[in-house]
Amino acid sequence: MRIYLFFFISLTDYKSVFIQTDTFMHKKKPTLSPGGLGLFNRLYLIIALLFYSGFLAGQNYNEARRADSLKVVKLNERFDILFKGKQTDAARAVVDSAFAIVSPAGLNKQIAICYFNYALIEKELKNTDGFIRNMEATIPWYLKAKYLPGVGSAHFYIGQALMKSDYPKAIEHFEASLEIRTKIPDSVGMANNLINLGTLNYQLSNYSKANDYFYRALNLAGQMHNDAIKAIALNNLSNIHNKLKNYSLSLDYLAQALEIHQKSGNRQKQALVLANFGNTYYEKGDYKQARKSFEQALAIQKEIKGNEEDMLQAYINLGMVFKAEGDTATAATMLKKSLALARKTGNKQAEAVVLNNLGSLSIKKDNTESLGLLLESLKTSSNSGDRRMILINYDNLQQYYNNKKDYKMAYSYAEKYQLLKDSIYDEEIAETIIELQTKYETAEKEKQLVVFKKEKLEQELELNRANTLKYGMIGFSLLLLISLGALYSRFMIKRRSQLQLTAINEKLNALNSTKDKLFSIVSHDLKNSMSGFSGIVNTINKKYETFSTDEIKYYIGEITASANAMKSLLRNLLDWSRSQQNLIKIYPSEINVPSLVNECFSQVRQEIRQKGIVLKLDADDDLSLFNDKNVVYAVVRNVLVNAVKYSYEGGLIEIKSKKLEGITEISIKDHGMGMDKDKLAMLMSPNAFVKSEPGVEGEKGAGLGLMLTRELLEKVSGKMEVNSVKGEGSTFRILLPDLKNLEIPAMEII
Repeated sequence: MRIYLFFFISLTDYKSVFIQTDTFMHKKKPTLSPGGLGLFNRLYLIIALLFYSGFLAGQNYNEARRADSLKVVKLNERFDILFKGKQTDAARAVVDSAFAIVSPAGLNKQIAICYFNYALIEKELKNTDGFIRNMEATIPWYLKAKYLPGVGSAHFYIGQALMKSDYPKAIEHFEASLEIRTKIPDSVGMANNLINLGTLNYQLSNYSKANDYFYRALNLAGQMHNDAIKAIALNNLSNIHNKLKNYSLSLDYLAQALEIHQKSGNRQKQALVLANFGNTYYEKGDYKQARKSFEQALAIQKEIKGNEEDMLQAYINLGMVFKAEGDTATAATMLKKSLALARKTGNKQAEAVVLNNLGSLSIKKDNTESLGLLLESLKTSSNSGDRRMILINYDNLQQYYNNKKDYKMAYSYAEKYQLLKDSIYDEEIAETIIELQTKYETAEKEKQLVVFKKEKLEQELELNRANTLKYGMIGFSLLLLISLGALYSRFMIKRRSQLQLTAINEKLNALNSTKDKLFSIVSHDLKNSMSGFSGIVNTINKKYETFSTDEIKYYIGEITASANAMKSLLRNLLDWSRSQQNLIKIYPSEINVPSLVNECFSQVRQEIRQKGIVLKLDADDDLSLFNDKNVVYAVVRNVLVNAVKYSYEGGLIEIKSKKLEGITEISIKDHGMGMDKDKLAMLMSPNAFVKSEPGVEGEKGAGLGLMLTRELLEKVSGKMEVNSVKGEGSTFRILLPDLKNLEIPAMEII
């Protein structure tokens, strides 16, 4: 989904300012006495003549400077008229004339204004490099003129020009502008810089920095009583908390922003905030409210005849909502409208998203049309380098060829999907850590804000009480009434503040508990896995020359098994940590059950072969369910790994699957060690973390697999039932519903 971020773009008034030169009064020339001059008189005459000559020269210079200034004023007025009329060639000629006057005269500020006007012309011609070059040229001349507002503005406009192409350089210019405007001081300019710095850091996923800049802008706007900047800061803070899944706080910020825009009557901003309401409700899973918000935003865009990019996003948003609600016909209509606008505006990213979703809508209805749409989406996303969109297309193409029974092509795209998914794996770990840190820091900032509000409210209360005492002459009864009201108000303020602080502390404690638990598991289990792996490698390194071929094969098999165990552990750790922070999104799709079981079987193929275990699958070839493939895969994989771990050598694992009244059952039965009643009861307890027992051959585990399985099943409305007898084996029954009405869009646009 698209997140709207606001930042200032408008340029300030560029009219020239001139200093009027003083004029001198002509004085009557001195007269000389006739009959000759003495030495003193001659000296006096020479000094007088020199003074008078200098006076006339200075007067002529000032008059010339004044005349030049008047000419430049008229030229700038002429430039304004031509530029507003988009007559860029004529406007450039006027600036050339002004430059020819101010450059020899050394009018530094006017030279800077000439370069500024050149920059405006290049901006009108959409020549970004020319705009930046001329804007940079203004800075040294503004510095020579000691005109700091001009320097701050130049850095600001350069930063805006670089926002879409060079984030680090844009940040440098905004920070330079912020430093200068802080010295002046220029509160509005400072707020503009803070908003843009927050926007850039948000786009770079530096959520903690972005959060800090937007809060500073919000506080500054409050001090200035500037509602326009306050609304922008509130909207952008909402985007951050939406990203962090703090939906209630996100909606609260949006409500404040919308109220400001409704008071000002700004319909365009109202539409953008309503779209963000829709985004937040969509992420929250409330599709009815999301559709209502998106429809309101689209109605306003049509009313005010909004720009094509905003209309494009409005239709995409509605298409996604109708798709999530299962109304594929209306979803297709909305998506086709957005596709036309995406191609018209040249928005390749949006085009790839729309093509993919149109293709997924028609996978079963019209295979030929679906294939064409998916391949076109893959080509578009490949050209733009959008790896996540490429990954989604690989998965959809795999489903398409599975439906056509073309398993060779299905396997080809499944292989591409897995390779690309593994390459993104490390990035997801890094993003998880960053979001954990940002969530913690954001909670701290919220706590500080509550404390600040509490102190401010208490200060206001003290001031009100002082005013009450000052007007005590009104009467004892009125004073008593006001005092009681003030005391009650103070009590309620303190109580509300304490409740807010308690809630925030609980969130912080939960975050710290999750972090400590995660780090404890990682440090312990990774240490054990790496120790085993290191021991095998050291043994081979020391005794390689004495090993036979069979021994080398044995140890290579051990290395492979150890590496697979570590890979499985890391995968479970990532899934568990993402589950703990509600970062796992559900993407329902059509899943072929036998095909999925075979994929899981490939993960434990070597362990099954080493133990000589027989795997028996009893399921119809066309048995399918509609659910999240990644979640179902993780659940079946973990249960199957468990069954292999606790099966004896030469044992039998039976997998049966059937569908009854919309519920798909996948049963995995082993004839291994089994569990007693106490162990089984502890294993199935909610939120229980049970350390894994060693397997039949001493295989170790973290105990994370079944806990992860329970949590993942909750996210897809599934459940698991377990029957086990000590010494006879265990049966795990996985029950999964079809999620026809819970479909999530393929991609989020920011």
